Amino acid sequence: MDVVGICVAFIAAILGVGYPILLQVSSRLNEKYKSEVVVSLFDKEPVKKRFISSLFFIALPSVGIYYLAGLVLPEIHSICGNYLLIEKIISSLLVITTTNLIFQFYHYIRLCMIYYRPEELIKHIKKFVKKIE
Repeated sequence: MDVVGICVAFIAAILGVGYPILLQVSSRLNEKYKSEVVVSLFDKEPVKKRFISSLFFIALPSVGIYYLAGLVLPEIHSICGNYLLIEKIISSLLVITTTNLIFQFYHYIRLCMIYYRPEELIKHIKKFVKKIE
């Protein structure tokens, strides 16, 4: 399996695992704390927003671009003869976006773990309040 295949597998795995977690966390937080305030705080977290952005607006379009390029590049090859540079640029873009998505997923899981532990959540909220002041 080449690097691109590995990247696509990682993106598919994170989409398959990360998106259900994303949907489940809010409902479980509401059940656990019985407070819409906690769910609202979680929804406003920059880490969560970055993960969603990385997944839906960066990683998935990168996979789409790679596969569309696979359809177009043979035509470019027949016209100009050399398309390896374009293919390497698109492959590099996919590797970079996959790496970014993996880091964002890691931070998102850490955030979920913070919100599931009351002591950690209190520390997190205190840090957040200190930043505001």
